[in-house]
Amino acid sequence: MLWDCEYCGAKGLLAKDQKSCPACGGLQNPAKRYFPDMSQAQEVVGHVVKGADRICSSCKKANACEALFCASCGASMESAQEVPRQTAQGNVQRGAQPQDKRLRSFFSFLLISPMVIYFLWLSINFLVTTDHPVILSGKQWTTSVEMQEYGPHERTVQCALESFHPVAWLTEEELISQTPTWSVQVAQTDEGDGTFSVDDGGGGGGGGGHQAQTCTEHYSDWASMDPIRERGQDLPLRWSQPHTDSLHRISGRSVKWDLIFKDSKADRSYECEVTDSLWLDAKVGSSWSLPVSLLSHKATCKKLRAVTSK
Repeated sequence: MLWDCEYCGAKGLLAKDQKSCPACGGLQNPAKRYFPDMSQAQEVVGHVVKGADRICSSCKKANACEALFCASCGASMESAQEVPRQTAQGNVQRGAQPQDKRLRSFFSFLLISPMVIYFLWLSINFLVTTDHPVILSGKQWTTSVEMQEYGPHERTVQCALESFHPVAWLTEEELISQTPTWSVQVAQTDEGDGTFSVDDGGGGGGGGGHQAQTCTEHYSDWASMDPIRERGQDLPLRWSQPHTDSLHRISGRSVKWDLIFKDSKADRSYECEVTDSLWLDAKVGSSWSLPVSLLSHKATCKKLRAVTSK
């Protein structure tokens, strides 16, 4: 951890090794220790936490936990109390009082009840359907030309602090920035002796959490654009002919075949995606049976069945 001298203004002193300011000799105030930026964190190799520093009850100066007498005034450290520990913002957890538990149970019930109702509704909606007699009122095809554009992008990956993630080497992408932007997402624990440990949630605990952090890489690569579509009812199919250059290319083509049905009794229309062979054979005005959900009135197109053809 770090501290700033209150006497001469020296910044970023090491809380573990510099108990007094090397510039003016001013003693460290342990209550004002702070966590460093993780890009500037230094691992204390081989360090074993023996206990938190203690405050001399006579002169209020900090001493190592094993000190029997104060290094500042010489008073006995027998009744000394531990220094206050800093807290990483967002990692504070307090035990719930009995009334808090009741409130939490109540709010948990309020939170869970809508979810139970939703899944119950979803189950009924999926399982309970009725066959509706419908008439084929129209046919439509949609052609799509998928496009890609070359340009700058960014991604977030897990990587070591010492180097950027090598994914760009494997995919032969063009890295714009060789130095990633670090975004540390770890729990920081003040050990009380001027050091702190970090944990990235990977189970390692202690000081090992900094081995797998989140970094953002900036690179150039191909990315998908909105497809260019054509629609129609008559054949042959029509395909768009988009402009291509060194920054734009065609990545694929696809066709979607839709049948449009009219339910005269319920005064509703339904649209179902079908195979090209079924689309070609289907006749406008023919009768069909279409399963429809009892609650949401959503059609189950996979069970679509022709009744008669005209």
